Parts: sequence; structure tokens; C-alpha cells
Amino acid sequence: MMISLTRTTTLLLSGLALVSSPVMADGHCERAPQTFKLKIKLKNNKPTQVLHKGRNAEDFNVCLGDSIQWQVSGFGRKDFYINFEGGNPTPGGANRSSNNGKVLVTIGGGAQAGKIYKYSIGVVGGGEWDPRVIVDR
Repeated sequence: MMISLTRTTTLLLSGLALVSSPVMADGHCERAPQTFKLKIKLKNNKPTQVLHKGRNAEDFNVCLGDSIQWQVSGFGRKDFYINFEGGNPTPGGANRSSNNGKVLVTIGGGAQAGKIYKYSIGVVGGGEWDPRVIVDR
């Protein structure tokens, strides 16, 4: 099962760069679970971009059992949260607050192949941003 993170603004329509996918060419996950570290970029205390290894991660694919760790880039222990809206591809609560400047989730539970999971990144005392998670098989 694979999941993809996608920003839901007009930038999506203009063709965003895809991050290296852990999925085989036929769309199936055929590897051991991995942990992916995503960096959140801020401007004026508002999230503006998510990166993986310096590349745009607004579209980001992961498989069932993978973990995703978000951290605000360049701010150390900045308080933020991840909130899955209208469905949650992770076991546990849909709203995750940062702990030591990071949010870590594991994809599992009721994650469904091909389903899009919208989530928000919010900064305490700042703004929000709304990418999505898309589960593939």
C-alpha cells in the first residue's frame, strides 16, 4: 500500500515535482517499511512547503507500514501539528502535536489503497497549510 502527500492549491494544477517514490513501477509496494523525514518550510510563521531530501514533497508516496516524520526546517523545536481531516491513514488520533519539534506517524490501521487523505500542517501562533495523503496499493 502506498500513500502520497499532495498540496491542495492551484500549485497542484501547475504540475509539481514528484519525490522519489518507494513504489515499484506497477504501483505496488515491494520492500520493507521505511521512515521518511519531511521538512516543513515556514515564511512569516506559516507553513509554505514540505521537502524530502531537498525536493518538493507535496506529492509524496509511502507504503503501508512506513513512518513519516515531519519537522520544521531551521527552527529546532518549533511547536506545530498535523491534523488529518475526513479520514486518518494512521492508527491513533487524527490530530498530532509536535513532540520535541517533530511529529511521527506510522501508516496503517484503516489506510485504504487509492484513497486521498487531506491533512493540515499548523504552526502554533502562526498559519496553516493543507497537503493531502493518497494511499496506493
